[in-house]
Formats: sequence, C-alpha cells, structure tokens
Amino acid sequence: MKPPSPVKARGQHFLKDERVVRKIVGLLNLADADTIVEIGPGRGALTGALVATGKTVVAVEPDGRMIAFLQKRYGADLTLVHDSVLNVTAADILPARCGRVVLAGNLPYNLSGPILEWIFTSAAQWRQVVVMLQLEVARRLVAGPATRDFGPLAVACALHFSASKKFLVRPGAFFPVPAVTSAVVELVPCAHPPVQVEDREHFLRFVHALFAHRRKNLRNNLLAAGSDAGLLDSALKSVRVDGRLRAEELRWRQLAALYAACGPALGESE
Repeated sequence: MKPPSPVKARGQHFLKDERVVRKIVGLLNLADADTIVEIGPGRGALTGALVATGKTVVAVEPDGRMIAFLQKRYGADLTLVHDSVLNVTAADILPARCGRVVLAGNLPYNLSGPILEWIFTSAAQWRQVVVMLQLEVARRLVAGPATRDFGPLAVACALHFSASKKFLVRPGAFFPVPAVTSAVVELVPCAHPPVQVEDREHFLRFVHALFAHRRKNLRNNLLAAGSDAGLLDSALKSVRVDGRLRAEELRWRQLAALYAACGPALGESE
C-alpha cells in the first residue's frame, strides 16, 4: 500500500530520517514503561521503531488515510485511535491494564500549544514525555526564570514536569521540508514543582495577566487585568517585588510570593 501524501491544510510534515527516529527511541526510558502512546504517527516512521520495542503501542491519529495505512502495515501489533488527541482524554485511549506509560510524538506545529496543554492536564498518566516541536516553541517550553523566553508555557509545564531540550532536527529530516528547525524535548514528572498552587487554572490566569504585554512592567499588566492600585502596591511592598520589573525577570520564589499576595484579589476591583 502506497503511503498517503501529505495534506498542506493539515500542516503535515512526515519524519523520514531514521537517525532521528533512533535518537528519539534512545531517549525513551523503556525499562520503566509498559505502554507507549504516540501522538500523530503519520506515515509511521517512529511508529515502526516503537512497535519493534515489544511494548504495547497506542497511536492517536485524526487522518483516516493514515489509520488505514498503519492498520494494514502493523495489524494487531498496533492499537489505533482514529481521532484528534484534543477530542479524547488519556483515560479514553489507554488500555485497561496499561501499566507504566510513556508518551512520544512529532507534534503538528499548528496544534503544539493545545496538545502541550493536554499533556500537562493529564500529567499524572505519563512516566516520561518525549516530543518534537518547532524550535521556537521548544525554547519557550524549557525556558527558566529571568530569561528572554520565560513565560506562561514554561510556567504551565513546570507545574508538572522538568523540561529539557535534547537535540535539534534539521528541516531536511521531514517530507515535505518545513520552513523551520525542530527540536526534541523531554519532560520528566516533577515531584516538587518550583511553585506549589492549589488552583492551577486560577494561577495560570494570573500568570497570563503578568505576561499579557511583555514590554510593560508587571505592575501595569496587573492593573490592566483589574487589580486595585492600592492593594497591588501594598502587596508588592509586602513581598519585596519591584513592580517595575517585567514578568520574565521574576525568579520562581518571587512569582510564588507575588501570586500568594496578589493572585486571590486579581480582578476584584472590576
């Protein structure tokens, strides 16, 4: 069966470089895994190597042409879920006795943000995550405080995982060739995240408010989000954070203290 052709409207770029495949599989901690979930297998360049490990492999793919191709190629050795990963939960796709699960995939550029959020909110399911992303997104994902790329994506990730960029992938490793360089990133569950919060959604709304306008200082951003000026200034003074700082200049302890002081009242003046 001839492999399906890429569809431009779907943003499909199929991995074809076997060296990259081997490097990705080499990053997976297979000794601590019973099941591998692959997001977006496409033509199956990585899928075949995952199946060859002898682990249970579940591949989630929205393109029916790819489903038919992979089913014929791998048969009962591969469990296929014909849907977008954004339409299902981790519990929907995992076998009843999945054991320890690692997640891998070449994430589509146009959906990497929503898929990463899906990974974060299902973080308890994964022993390890190894994904390929556009380099720009990878930099923002692994960024630490007081760096140019630090922002909401790195903060959201750090609530669940320690992230590290492993290697770059040249455009020529794909068909068709994309206009950007990619990078493979590993996410490992973090038992002690740098910020401890009870209400993840509220905390992330606060973080997005802080970073809403990166050229503005954090005080102006929080005022624009609805904070009362007097209460905000008192809170900033109490935690010894200079309101003239930009959000990306904050350290983890400062971010945690600022949220504790200002977060609960965010927007109350509206």
